[in-house]
Amino acid sequence: MANAVHPNSGFCSKTMTFHSLRPPVPLPPESAPVSLTDFIFSLLNSSPPSPTAAAIIDADTRRRVLYPELIFRLENLASSLRAQFGLSKGDCALVFSPNNIYTPILYLSLFSLGVVISPINPAAMVPEIQHQILLSKPVIAFASSNSAHKLPLLKHGIVNIDSVEFESLMENQRGKKERAGIKVKQSDVATILYSSGTTGPVKGVALTHRNWTANIAGGMRPVRTIQTVGYCTVPLFHAYGMALSLRLMASGECLVITGGNRRFDMRKMYSVIEEYRVSQLALAPPLVVTMAGDAE
Repeated sequence: MANAVHPNSGFCSKTMTFHSLRPPVPLPPESAPVSLTDFIFSLLNSSPPSPTAAAIIDADTRRRVLYPELIFRLENLASSLRAQFGLSKGDCALVFSPNNIYTPILYLSLFSLGVVISPINPAAMVPEIQHQILLSKPVIAFASSNSAHKLPLLKHGIVNIDSVEFESLMENQRGKKERAGIKVKQSDVATILYSSGTTGPVKGVALTHRNWTANIAGGMRPVRTIQTVGYCTVPLFHAYGMALSLRLMASGECLVITGGNRRFDMRKMYSVIEEYRVSQLALAPPLVVTMAGDAE
């Protein structure tokens, strides 16, 4: 098989498959019960960032979450969701919000419980939302105050991610006993994302914890000498934005977000890049074309 793989392209003529030319990435044994959150924090703990290092910054509001606060909030949130709503492994949670500084914390908390995350574009129309809910069967939704009205009543209701209630869920110290006994397999489904619907109705795409673990591991830098800054201009409900945000936190880097309920502004983007000394930039292709035009 190895001889059939082209040394320059990685293409295997026997299997008609492209293989990576990079060395294999070490992953946990497949049988080990390791959630994506466990894996991310194993990477983070292997090279801990400074206690004063920012994990997430909202460039619109200038709010920031430091790494110790990130850990504190996600552990409290996971325990609160377990105790207050009875969320358990295999449940599905709908996330229906524009970029929010607490969205990555919510993701990590849900992953740690084995809850399947189903993120939906907050600009989606009601019929599209209903179809996606039919596919993923969520029991609870986390939505912004501006988008919650589009959602039907779910088993455990709707939590406004920008509310005082959500803040209290992250601050209530219930301890880890609420999560004792939860074992998430790498083969368990972590997310249900959605196709663009170019060949018919939107389809749900299930990704496991191991799928995401491999994705994060493949993008890690070998050594972190200084904390770099990644600017995520793409939505966190999209696979691109989710992957970037998770990888930056696993690396101990700083994630800068914008968006919220504001329209995208190229001038604002340039200002954020300059102010926060951004070294990694996540862009949709049309923005790259616009930047190239601006440079001329």
